[in-house]
Amino acid sequence: MFAHPVLLVSVEDVKVERDSMALHVLAGVPEAERGIITEVLKAEPALRASYGPWLARHEPAIWQEIMRMATEQQEEIDLDFSFWTDYLRKHFDLVDLQSLLQVVGTERLWAALSPEQREELRRLAQLPASPPPTEQP
Repeated sequence: MFAHPVLLVSVEDVKVERDSMALHVLAGVPEAERGIITEVLKAEPALRASYGPWLARHEPAIWQEIMRMATEQQEEIDLDFSFWTDYLRKHFDLVDLQSLLQVVGTERLWAALSPEQREELRRLAQLPASPPPTEQP
């Protein structure tokens, strides 16, 4: 079936290091190895964009340490959350926009908008307020 050998390994049998980090992050990082993952991400800032969203969700203690360190060193962390785009479009009614705005802030939201998006918001702001929706029986 395969033209090359396929090796199956247990995450518990693989040493935690840079080359095996993805496997350990996906499987869940044991408490004893969290420092190793943190050190790898400190040493290689380019990896943060790839691992950041996953760690923020599944290993918040590791991610908080990386964020603390980046803040102290005044580093900007550029995370790619594009994988959430389709999910959010399909489940937009589940998103609490007020909470999102509290986290992001209106100034950062405005700064992230394209000129076309800003113009669309200006246009929408000029429209008369629509009445609140009526409840369906």
